Amino acid sequence: MIVPNNGLEAATKPEAAPRRATTAKQVFLSYASSDKNRALELCLLLEEQCIACWIAPRDVIPGSDYAEAIIRAIESTATIVLLLSASSNASVHVRHEVERATSKGKRVIPVRLENISPGPALELHLSSAHWLDAWHLSPEQTAAQLVLALKNDRPASHPPASLVRPRQPRRWMLLIGLPTTALIVAALCYTLWPNGTSPLEDLRVKSFRIHHFAKTSEETATAEGVLGEQSFGAHVGDQVTLDVELSRPAYAYLVAFRPDGVMELISPDTEDQPPVLSDRIRYPASDQLDQHYGLQEGAGLWVFAVAASDRPLPPFKRWAEEKPTAWVPTPSPNGNVFVHDGTWIDSKSAHGTTRAKGEAALGVLGRFVNVMQYLKGRSSATVAAGNGFAVATKK
Repeated sequence: MIVPNNGLEAATKPEAAPRRATTAKQVFLSYASSDKNRALELCLLLEEQCIACWIAPRDVIPGSDYAEAIIRAIESTATIVLLLSASSNASVHVRHEVERATSKGKRVIPVRLENISPGPALELHLSSAHWLDAWHLSPEQTAAQLVLALKNDRPASHPPASLVRPRQPRRWMLLIGLPTTALIVAALCYTLWPNGTSPLEDLRVKSFRIHHFAKTSEETATAEGVLGEQSFGAHVGDQVTLDVELSRPAYAYLVAFRPDGVMELISPDTEDQPPVLSDRIRYPASDQLDQHYGLQEGAGLWVFAVAASDRPLPPFKRWAEEKPTAWVPTPSPNGNVFVHDGTWIDSKSAHGTTRAKGEAALGVLGRFVNVMQYLKGRSSATVAAGNGFAVATKK
């Protein structure tokens, strides 16, 4: 259950992430008039991630010269995001904006709204640009990939094959052999992938931290530390926050398995919303720091888990309906925290840590393993990991 975070002292509450600046813009959005609604939607999604955008006609000052405003905006922003479609291919205004941007040495990221290549007028300026293919993505997924590209100054994708000029093979490439060529390809992929990670690296959960806040009264709660590190049990009414870090960007659900038998989605915000590409899943989000997750649905074993996939995932409601969970309420003794990193199960207490493979787990630990196997067994989930702990009734 989501509860307001009214009881934490100021020292324990992190500062909210700043909203977008009202003056300096980072991105200029170039689009055809028929794509206006998609451009505005992308603009709002980017600005929710603190990427300040310039978009016409919203940012044109009333009474000013329209063409001059666009030229000044292109010159003052670092990156131009071009929404490429059949309409923008035919737009003279879009062509002029791209020409101006490239003449000023600006970075241009074409976002293909349709599975097409740029026309001859645009191809001249975009042949070396890196692309984001978005015709098969939701607006949220498109925005998430753009944020990664913008924040990490990395390419979103490669140019379409139609824009890549064939080159004659060099003899030294033939002489070095396949093993060396594979190493070179792997090295190049490493340098091009966001955050310095490699697309060849296995997707895994790097960390899964649950911060525990013990309820001390109806209005206050005290920070007890990370479950499994400083804290080893909780009581009904306590609160938690969650922070999951993946080895590379992926699509993920963050889920709670409650003692009342309910499997509850925590992230994304709604069951009708598909996950966006990210390497960090947090609750609460940076713009919802006045909320914590309340452990209010009873005593017993609570499990918080993440299921992540390399491929886009559907809305959670549809995903869950395909294979209903066998989760059942489970009593659990206080004092142990179970941690599954995707391979090993650690049972942590104030006295130390014991480790086992999932197949060897019995009793309460076995119930925890069943949840992990359920999530990992889903064909669309590449990796699953989570934490489980006992919640007791306060005496």
